[in-house]
Amino acid sequence: MAKSLQKLSSDVAAINSAVKGIDIRTNEFLAEQAYGVVSTEISNIDGSGNPLALGVINLDANMKGKILKFSKVLLTFPDGSNPLVINNDFGNQPGTNTEDEFVVRFGSTGAEIFPETSYPVGSLILGLDYEANTVLGASGSSDSTGDDVQYYYGGALAGSSNTNSEGGSPHDFKFNRASGVVTAQGFTSAGLVTSKQRHVLHCGFSHTTTSNVYLPFGYGGVFDSTSSSGYLEYGGFIAPCNGVVEFITVRGEHPGLDTSVAVNVATTGVEVPVLGPGSFSGGIVNMGFDDSAYKWDTFTNQGGVSNSFLAGDVLMISMNASAVLGDAVATAVLILDWNNPL
Repeated sequence: MAKSLQKLSSDVAAINSAVKGIDIRTNEFLAEQAYGVVSTEISNIDGSGNPLALGVINLDANMKGKILKFSKVLLTFPDGSNPLVINNDFGNQPGTNTEDEFVVRFGSTGAEIFPETSYPVGSLILGLDYEANTVLGASGSSDSTGDDVQYYYGGALAGSSNTNSEGGSPHDFKFNRASGVVTAQGFTSAGLVTSKQRHVLHCGFSHTTTSNVYLPFGYGGVFDSTSSSGYLEYGGFIAPCNGVVEFITVRGEHPGLDTSVAVNVATTGVEVPVLGPGSFSGGIVNMGFDDSAYKWDTFTNQGGVSNSFLAGDVLMISMNASAVLGDAVATAVLILDWNNPL
């Protein structure tokens, strides 16, 4: 019987030790996940026994991470008990030179919260992610035109109807939940397209000469020409907006060997472009195999003109192969800037 009591006592001691170990690890985990650990006791009453509102909470080290304005946090005991929800109405935290503080209320700014109990040294400031997300989604102002669209500005939540100093704008941006329509103010028509876009040109032709030829990128036929004169309607392309040439690729029935490709530009007042100053070249690529695509994508300046063209310019693409390609196809990829159209 004595042995049984001794064994039972040993088992209870082992369980208590394991529970204490779990408690320690839990406390360590909570402290690791916390924004900060409280360094001074937080009393809930003043010297006269009256309820005391939370003010500035001192931390034992600089705050880990940022607490955004309008989010929520938890103040808890070191073991996570006695959780108290705190609205961070004061501002983005930590502030400059106050990295080891969490301000609940200072003067008349911030949330007015009266804790029911005192919080000891070692208490924790923990993130309340679900509540924070709820607040972020619901914090925009609303009126008859819809809900103010929210976005982050300088690490804080801002709205399009906020003042300029809060990251807002005089031009409001609203979402109408009933209609599903987004309305905006202050946009210009050119600003509606904000990115450059690719445009692809293609042509096919019968290549029969090793002279420099202009390719029928104007969708005007299947023959090339050794001269751009009289070939405008076959090889010319009017740039609808500013842009650059990203790359050109050519593929032939036969190997073309060392082959150069150039983009020739005719500005306003010039009928057709010619090879020479005003062109930009992709250099020489060895087309060593038949029925294989080769690419020119390193266009360089000639005569001080860069790999770029303006809206309204006429482009012609020329090629000079060391051997006849026979049946051939070519593709040009342009990047057009639709914010700068003709």
